[in-house]
Amino acid sequence: MFITSLSTVPPFSAGSHANTLQEPAPSARSSESSVTRRIDFSHVSPRQLLTYVDEMIKADRIDPMDATSLMCSLGAGQFEEAPDAPFDLRSSLKGTVAFHREKGDVDLAQWYVGLLGRLDIMEGQSVRISTTA
Repeated sequence: MFITSLSTVPPFSAGSHANTLQEPAPSARSSESSVTRRIDFSHVSPRQLLTYVDEMIKADRIDPMDATSLMCSLGAGQFEEAPDAPFDLRSSLKGTVAFHREKGDVDLAQWYVGLLGRLDIMEGQSVRISTTA
């Protein structure tokens, strides 16, 4: 797995609400075109997910299988039709787990359970998400 240690990533504000992307205090912002925000996989838009995965790939902080699985969780045409409409990625992945269990593919179901666990780690890390489209 390529996810870096949590100790190498700046912590997010403990007072922030967990169900939104969190923006740091104005004094913590840089003059760059993106700001550090916290991602919430239960309320993420396709555009935010793509940006997150791209940034993690560039930083070599995500396993290619995890990146592919996250992007494949988007429904057909979801990015093209509603790139900024939030969806619940966690529920989608839980549905994938249930599908593979029903199909009898226990190993793949368990892999997706592991991916859900890795989402917790990813959410705990700050990522750079562009605030401009």
